[in-house]
Amino acid sequence: MIYDKQDRAIMTQHAGLRTIKNSFSAQGWMFTKYDRFGRVVYTGFFPSTASRASLQGDVDALSSNPANNEARSSSSFSSDGMDIFYTQNAFPSANIKVLSVNYYDTYPVYSFNPAFPASVMGQDVITDSQNAAISTRALPTVSLVKT
Repeated sequence: MIYDKQDRAIMTQHAGLRTIKNSFSAQGWMFTKYDRFGRVVYTGFFPSTASRASLQGDVDALSSNPANNEARSSSSFSSDGMDIFYTQNAFPSANIKVLSVNYYDTYPVYSFNPAFPASVMGQDVITDSQNAAISTRALPTVSLVKT
């Protein structure tokens, strides 16, 4: 296991990931990225043959993002055709394969999001665009898992 300066497990590896005989056909590590509230924002696979000690040293030496947090972003990066509306600043930040994404507070802008109804059973609905800071603050809104 590899930990960041906030004592969060950010990377794990089991014996199968030390070989290429796994579902990724590469040696590597499973990673978890967090936001500033400690919520898991996305997880995935990081191909690397580096040792635990070497990677832990890289994490300990972080200077550009010492808190090692990700943040929501209005623009996205793509992982295997999936748009991810988070920054890609926490370790590891390159050559990653995202396997799950969690959104909180507001809904991300995906083409498959359903339209908000104007009312439910005769009651007006608070939409995401009206006042998301009140209606969904601190709540999970969307979780996506690669299959």
